[in-house]
Amino acid sequence: NSVYFASTGILDSEASLDADIRFYRSRTYAESTKATYKSQRRAYLRFCLYHQYVPVPATTKTLCRYAVFLARTLKYSSIVNYLNIVRVLHQEAGFGNPLYNNWLLQTTLRGIRRIHGDCVTQKLPITPDILRAIYTRLDLTQPKHVVFWATCLVGFFSFFRKSNLLPKTANSFDPVKQLCRKDFRFFAWGAVITVRWSKTIQFRERTLQIPIPRVNGSPLCPVAALEKAFSLTHAADPDGPAFVLPQETGPRIVPMTHQTFVTLLRHFLELCGYNKTQYSGHSLRRGGATWASDCGIPATLIQLQGDWKSNAYQRYTTVTRKGRLWTVRTMANALT
Repeated sequence: NSVYFASTGILDSEASLDADIRFYRSRTYAESTKATYKSQRRAYLRFCLYHQYVPVPATTKTLCRYAVFLARTLKYSSIVNYLNIVRVLHQEAGFGNPLYNNWLLQTTLRGIRRIHGDCVTQKLPITPDILRAIYTRLDLTQPKHVVFWATCLVGFFSFFRKSNLLPKTANSFDPVKQLCRKDFRFFAWGAVITVRWSKTIQFRERTLQIPIPRVNGSPLCPVAALEKAFSLTHAADPDGPAFVLPQETGPRIVPMTHQTFVTLLRHFLELCGYNKTQYSGHSLRRGGATWASDCGIPATLIQLQGDWKSNAYQRYTTVTRKGRLWTVRTMANALT
């Protein structure tokens, strides 16, 4: 065996192997997760430094004090997330998880939850009525409005997360994570979008084929909106961003960023008389899922279309007044 390893070059120095360990471990978490952990670690270490507590290994009293300190400014769900970094720091140092089966900490958190509540504030869903209102405010002679509208409708019908639709900045486009022009295939009945990465597809273990419909004669047709947007930039790189804007000066095309999209969305919402602070780019995903539920589409199909791994999708679907009315009317009709 040693001869085989030496002849194939597999055998290597311990230093080289250790360097590979560090490299692979540095890729344990997604970049967004690493950024979150970094800020949470900074907050915990500052707390310990101020009170001169030993951060690792931490005593139960230190953990409880940190929890009530966080409760002064954070919601319960955020407190739980911030405490998670304590677990990570301990396990990285070779200690056990100090949060596990910790009765004093668990009862402290339960009291915080009871006193402060555990209500998660979500952005409102964007409904078809809101989309129709936005459509009346568009100037479809402007390329920015055309591309914005196509992005809206794709987001609504596909239930895509914002991380799939658009890059954060013009220079942060990732062809693995965001949609490319080549990811769209058009048919008489609609289109199919190929997705290679999402929040639930971190390791390229599968791809998704997400269909969107052609709604002939409707301003809410996502395929017609896409075809119009794509016609503005025939020369766009197939491996480049799907949603791009033609430019009169400088680069011929630039990607539509998430920031640009949300700015336009809130602008049109305000023009239509809606409170723009109650909506975000995520409102399209929630709105599409809510509309699908209102239409009587089975929960399992909603879950598949939105690529939800668990029943977390239930937090995104809002039971509207129409849905509740249908429920009680069905109960009443059964009596007669």
